[in-house]
Amino acid sequence: MNYYSFNTYLKDRYGEKVRRLSLNAGFSCPNKSPDGEGGCIFCNEFGFNQFPDTELSLDEQIKFLMARSKEKYGTAKFIAYFQSSTNTNAGILELEKAYNVIKKYPEVVALYIATRPDCIDEEKL
Repeated sequence: MNYYSFNTYLKDRYGEKVRRLSLNAGFSCPNKSPDGEGGCIFCNEFGFNQFPDTELSLDEQIKFLMARSKEKYGTAKFIAYFQSSTNTNAGILELEKAYNVIKKYPEVVALYIATRPDCIDEEKL
């Protein structure tokens, strides 16, 4: 059985490895208390996020991560990965504002949005 991975698809489409930019848009999670305590056992923002409690804007995060990846790997194409917390846990206008930041960067060729199935609806899709 042949397997056509997403990684291979991206290499075929863009002619090179496409790397993720793990971003923190500052969204929260419905399973956390207002002070940030609690949450699910599989969600450890301090264990897998570049900016777990950042004060950096999305623009600053993107610029920093792209520069580092370009220097370290020679990468020229990226996926904006909204990783921290539940990235559909906000109103439509707030979500749109965050997601639209990537439009400034032609190097960003895809968008990943980490979320919970109970925090997505038709309007957000």
